[in-house]
Amino acid sequence: MAIEKIPQNKVNVISFFSPKGEPIDSSKLHSHLVDKYYTKEMNKLPFGFGPLVATTESVAASSLVWSFPSPATWINLFTTLGEWAQTWVAGTDFFNKKTNDLKEKLKQETNLDEKKNIRNKIREENLGKRQSREGAMAWLQIFAGFFGSIGFLWEKLFSNKEKTNNDDIPLYKKIILSGASALNVLLMFFGAGEKTLMSTFSKNGDEDGSKNLRGEESKNMEINGDSDRRCSLEWLVMSFIPWISNINLFKDVVDIGIIYGAVREGADYFLGENKMSFIYNDLKKESPKLQGFLKAFVNPLSLFQGKSKNKDDEEKSLVCFPFNYLLTWFLGTETDNDGPGSGGLRNNRLVPILKFFGCNPPACYLDEEGNVVSKFDLTEEEYEEAISEINEVVDESSQPAKTKPLELITSS
Repeated sequence: MAIEKIPQNKVNVISFFSPKGEPIDSSKLHSHLVDKYYTKEMNKLPFGFGPLVATTESVAASSLVWSFPSPATWINLFTTLGEWAQTWVAGTDFFNKKTNDLKEKLKQETNLDEKKNIRNKIREENLGKRQSREGAMAWLQIFAGFFGSIGFLWEKLFSNKEKTNNDDIPLYKKIILSGASALNVLLMFFGAGEKTLMSTFSKNGDEDGSKNLRGEESKNMEINGDSDRRCSLEWLVMSFIPWISNINLFKDVVDIGIIYGAVREGADYFLGENKMSFIYNDLKKESPKLQGFLKAFVNPLSLFQGKSKNKDDEEKSLVCFPFNYLLTWFLGTETDNDGPGSGGLRNNRLVPILKFFGCNPPACYLDEEGNVVSKFDLTEEEYEEAISEINEVVDESSQPAKTKPLELITSS
């Protein structure tokens, strides 16, 4: 990692990663800044980028249900409201009283061993809250899919009411609803790229946290990024609802697809965590048959395949699909005409939106060797504050953990 002092009392914190996401030159300071950018800026209440996207989704989902009620639109509404609630719960201090009390105790404590114990309690508390939120969301997805399937069967087998003629809905309303859904496609799609990119930076090559390089929010960013990518596909389907809802075959395919997708998303989360929130703490040991059923449900082809690969053996990537195959298009390069990264879509389209909502995203681009550069532009006060915050979560007996010694570069 490089610390570069530049004019006007600015400090650049620079890290380098391979295209596969392996850190070449990075530090705990960089992963901490990534965490702070995600939690304090992207998800800032009430007008951060995350709450805005969640609110936009909720309004669009409610409007679709009002105009085109079906199992697909109802499931979309319930899962969207769940994500909205999760965003607001994560961003408020109402549920953080215990964590804040521990942080205050940490500031006053002088015994190093006791400080270490308090830090561990803070990590456990934050992990527990995150898992509770995500576990509740997984259950919501499963129940939404379950009741959606009941609604679908009831509609097909027992409902005698006449089919609604959606041709009576004005054209302008269909265009607005379809356009709102398309806007959500873009917001969720590029949000997935940003979150999974930041997740890799926060993880910092420290898979189990043993190197003291990993940020606290890396898993949260990864899960939310993957969820946003799925939601972008769901909203793509929703954008066609106003035009196909009268075609029974298409409507049925959409309903079944959304029902399966919702249940699959919840089951996939439980498999990834190897626990079924509020029931099993170790799914593999406590209920291997249920684990096998969930695996078959999430990936039916696994029934006809050999032993699946270990997750650690899977090919790593810097960012989620399809961005991992389009890095130059997404990030731009060091040699772009108007400055590093200026030719990348992220810098041209996404970063201005994030800055509009008060975020300070790192500049990201590919250097001449094809490695990814991530650079935070800080004031000296922000830099000192970040160092102070790191010292609250690492032992004072050591400097903030790093992969290489800090390099101080003074610009001319």
